[in-house]
Amino acid sequence: MSLLLNGGGLTPLDYTLSVKVFHENEGLQWEKTETAKHLWVDVHPASGTEVYKADSEGGSYVKGTGHFTFGFTTKASLNLYTRSTAGHTVTVKYVFADESGKTKGPIEKQVKYQDHEDFEIVQPNYNYTISVDGDAIYEVTGSTDLTRKLRVTGGAKDSVITVTYTPKDNYIYIDKYFGNGGIFSKWDGENIKLNGYEFVKNNALPKKYVIENHKLAPAMEKYRFLTVTNADNSTTVYDFSYAVVIPKTSESTERKIKDVWYDRDAGEWYYSYENKSGLFDKIPLVNEGGVNFCYNTVHTENSEHHQFDQFVKKVPPTCTEQGYTVYQCAYCTKTELREYTGPLNHDWKWKHVEGMEEAASKHQQVCQRSGCGEKDTPVKCNFEAVTTGTITTYTCKNCGYHYSKDSSLPTTPVYVYFKTVNTKNELVKVESGVTYNANGSSWATLGKLVTATPVTPEKKNILGAEVKTSSNFVKHDSNKDFDLDWISEWVDLKQDNGAAGYESEASFGTHVWHLDGQVNVCKLSYDANRPAGVTADVTVPDSAYYLPGWNAPVSTDDPTLQGYNFGGWYKEPKCVNEAKEKVAVAEDTVLYAKWTPLAQPTADLIDDDITIKHSVNGDPEHGNDSDSAAHIVKKDAKISYQATLDMQSLKFGANPEHADTVSNIQRAMTSVGATSLWDFIKNNSIGIFADSKVNLYVKFSDKLENPATLDGITLKSGWFKLDPNNKPTYNNTTGYWTIPCVIKVEGDEGVDTKNPMITLSGVSLSLTADAQGKLNSNTALDIISEGYIDGTIMISMQALKLEGKSKEAPAKNTAKLKLAVPTYTVTYDGNGADSGKTTDPTAYATGAKATVKENNYTRGGYTFTGWNTKADGSGDSYKTGDWITMTGSVILYAQWTRNSSHGGDDDDKYFFAIQKVDAQDGHALNGAKFELYQLDKNDRIVNRRVVKTTQQGNKSGIALFSVDNKKSYDGIWYYAEVSAPEGYVLDRTEYEINHKDFSDSLSAAVENADTVRNYRGTTPDLLNDSDHFAYVIGYMDGNVRPYGLISRAETTTIFFRLLKDSVRDGNLLTSNTYTDVPDDYWANTAISTMTGLGIVQGRSTMTFDPKAPITRAQFAAICARFDTGKSNGEQTFSDIQGHWAEKYIQRAAELGWIKGFEDGTFRPDTYITRAQAMTMINRVLNRIPEDESDLLPGMNVWPDCSPGDWFYLTVQEATNSHDFKHKAGNYETWTRLTKDPDWTRYEN
Repeated sequence: MSLLLNGGGLTPLDYTLSVKVFHENEGLQWEKTETAKHLWVDVHPASGTEVYKADSEGGSYVKGTGHFTFGFTTKASLNLYTRSTAGHTVTVKYVFADESGKTKGPIEKQVKYQDHEDFEIVQPNYNYTISVDGDAIYEVTGSTDLTRKLRVTGGAKDSVITVTYTPKDNYIYIDKYFGNGGIFSKWDGENIKLNGYEFVKNNALPKKYVIENHKLAPAMEKYRFLTVTNADNSTTVYDFSYAVVIPKTSESTERKIKDVWYDRDAGEWYYSYENKSGLFDKIPLVNEGGVNFCYNTVHTENSEHHQFDQFVKKVPPTCTEQGYTVYQCAYCTKTELREYTGPLNHDWKWKHVEGMEEAASKHQQVCQRSGCGEKDTPVKCNFEAVTTGTITTYTCKNCGYHYSKDSSLPTTPVYVYFKTVNTKNELVKVESGVTYNANGSSWATLGKLVTATPVTPEKKNILGAEVKTSSNFVKHDSNKDFDLDWISEWVDLKQDNGAAGYESEASFGTHVWHLDGQVNVCKLSYDANRPAGVTADVTVPDSAYYLPGWNAPVSTDDPTLQGYNFGGWYKEPKCVNEAKEKVAVAEDTVLYAKWTPLAQPTADLIDDDITIKHSVNGDPEHGNDSDSAAHIVKKDAKISYQATLDMQSLKFGANPEHADTVSNIQRAMTSVGATSLWDFIKNNSIGIFADSKVNLYVKFSDKLENPATLDGITLKSGWFKLDPNNKPTYNNTTGYWTIPCVIKVEGDEGVDTKNPMITLSGVSLSLTADAQGKLNSNTALDIISEGYIDGTIMISMQALKLEGKSKEAPAKNTAKLKLAVPTYTVTYDGNGADSGKTTDPTAYATGAKATVKENNYTRGGYTFTGWNTKADGSGDSYKTGDWITMTGSVILYAQWTRNSSHGGDDDDKYFFAIQKVDAQDGHALNGAKFELYQLDKNDRIVNRRVVKTTQQGNKSGIALFSVDNKKSYDGIWYYAEVSAPEGYVLDRTEYEINHKDFSDSLSAAVENADTVRNYRGTTPDLLNDSDHFAYVIGYMDGNVRPYGLISRAETTTIFFRLLKDSVRDGNLLTSNTYTDVPDDYWANTAISTMTGLGIVQGRSTMTFDPKAPITRAQFAAICARFDTGKSNGEQTFSDIQGHWAEKYIQRAAELGWIKGFEDGTFRPDTYITRAQAMTMINRVLNRIPEDESDLLPGMNVWPDCSPGDWFYLTVQEATNSHDFKHKAGNYETWTRLTKDPDWTRYEN
């Protein structure tokens, strides 16, 4: 249909006209409001269009021949009702006048359904049913037309229209390529009605006709030879070579709309279609005969096209954040941010700091912008003095603060002194720069201040400022070169007897004012810095104190150390920067001695790779240093000892005692191409090492029962065996056992020259009675054992001296033990609750009384009645405030009573349940969130509710919904997963159900719950998911700072530690191109290696910016780079489109590694907190304890991380090394606390 609207008859008044054009069946097609100088409008329908009705408000119309004429007051509306006889288009044209009276126009606007689908039916005598969502909306009975078309337009994204056609009866269609084509006849196998004649097989009428039909070959089974013969004269009436038998069956044709959107600029609706599949929303159906079944065209948020031109709000910029404007799509609720404006920056203004008065005054810059109030660091006021008569006014040039002094007022002498103290606030004297008072103390006279300020003790800082700024202060000659800035604070203003240095002015016995200052001096000390393993005494110069920043002379007294040359004093232990004649002392400073060993004979062979390990109660052994966490044991604990020597670390001494023999062996190594001493040894026969001997020296902790003999020990080695002729002996003086070992000979059991390891084990000892008495649950008991080796290695009858760890510096290991004290917990279960939480974080000892907590759960339609130890109420009942005597952990389940019904079907409670299960093994999963909702006629979400999967009766993983009216909005409901359980990938399917799927029985709903499966997230191949060691260490103050930020260097180091050992060591790099990551930077190896692997990237090829905090987008990108898969492209968060990290964020979200915020955003450019970072890492590694019961006593705990915090389990997982086992739901439970790895070998 097409309309033309013309305006004329100009008038100086402004008229507002609202025009709406309706189609008879499809409703409102177009609307427009114009303000112009209209007196009347003439409407002329275009060809093929009829305006069958018009109405107006604020005006009147006259119907002419083929057109309508409308006259209006200043404000009016016009509604035109049209029907189309050709096409499906509405065209509107205006002609109106502008302010000057000049005619403008015509302005044309079109609304057109741009795309459509035709269903062409080529079979006759069919019944057609057109269905939307399974509901028949249009039925046509069969006709004799050969072809019938049905046209589909409009609709919504993902909608499907189904056309089903069913023949009314069996028919024969005569193929148009054979015989008399195109003739349709009813056929019942016996009779045929053809061209108005009815032929009856072998009938008794005068004219008899015989119908004969024969099947063709099986491949053409639907065809027949069909012959009609006159029975009287045997002549052929009709002979059809081919006839097609059409059985009475139904067929369907479907179309699916991919997207629907309205382009306001073009003024047109657009559609795109997919293939034949899917479910359908309601869409308009039109056949070419003009019958119109119209449904609203729907544009939804999941469309790929939007018209963001509806202003929502303008968010102004702040000092630090950019501003933007929010627009909403004209056809759905989707929003877009644009028109960004930069931050305003701070509007600084100087403000005086309250409480800082007169000469001691300070001011600071404060932002004046509303809502900000940011403050800068206070600094001293910048005073300008103006004197008028006896009055001097001091005014700050910046903040305007001022005060006055009257010189005519009486003045008071104040005598100024200072003391020198060290960092412990102890009185000490500096070496130079201060003349101390004669009484021998660490006090010195500074000078005299004559002040007009009324002197009271609280004025010490004001007078101190005068000392530093006023000409009324005169230094004493004894310290005239003293820098007043060395005074760090004024500590006292008091009256005292006398005034040292001014005895002639203030005689003893007169109360005079003393102002006392303090100087924090710096200590210069010297460290012997002995080489590793050296314990000999070294005499170093005495420490001395100096004024801050003083160029202190370096001592010329050189220390001595036997076997070494002294190489000077240096500023660091590694001896890089030498302190020659003087060194600036701005803080406590230590100088370190440098030693160069004298050339002297050493052992011929050195092997320091000896490791001592402990095993507690059969746990795997721990490494060469102390346990980070104590073992929780009983008093009958068994401690095992193990010593291991690695022959791969054998090397020649720096100055071998038998140099000639060593040279011969080195030449032999060169001749066979051996690159190490071990390579040479392992490729020779064991016979050439005959008569070699090694002694192992072992000292057990004095807290262990020393064995009477070591008969039970074992030595595992392919080279050595326990000496059969000499048993281990014990030295009462040193406390060491000596264990002799000799080389094996050909024919001995277990000879293996390729195995470098020598392991001593088989010693298991109990705690002494004294140690058992000291064992407690609060303080760890240290079990320290040690050992060393020496011996003689024979090579071709040549003796070489072997040394390893010596008795002066033996290898050691410390095992920490704490007494096990059982504790128990009370856990509260909502038992079907919709929301809320009741917790008790207390760990109760045996026999302690636990008070039952108040209920904080809520459940719609139910009243809480108390707690019970069984979910079904069959256990022990408790109410709030009751006591429970703890003999084990307890779970209390909330008990609920259903509220009374209000009568009628629609007021009853109905239930629907979903069970979440693991897709691999089918076990139930708690912790997922599901939403249940309906859509109104405009496809807006209504009646939405969200619940978590939890335990319901004897079934886990249940999301239980209850509704009052299951039949609202045609009884159609939808549900979808909102968030997946930890470690699982989100199921993005939207499921549809109807009112029949609800049950009026809660137990029946749970029993017949819909099943939704989740797939587990996978750990990337590069990362170590088998060893759950601590990858985050707390701070020196004992906190872990979960809300603090994490730097780029720290993040890189964490992922470097989490690599598999083979990946890390196989790709290890120690250099890079970043100018801000030097070789001696603590995280250099981690940053270099991870850059080489392509996991992290710098700001540029030259800059890494290691100390900068990392953003959520940067962190997600690092996680995603470990994965080799690609994103499916489905948008998860509303604020990442077009972001540089979009594909990384999307992929990490698909894998279940990251999650956004409640408002659907990810906030990619905000900095990530330490707790958020640990959460993402644990998801990547599938390191997820389910609750506190999965942890162990004795673990590291943190004051700023409590069991009630959302990140509690995350932080405990990240900060405690432990063994574990998997449990249902992709969770883990800890089995044993273990020792933290030593990462210092990778750090500088």
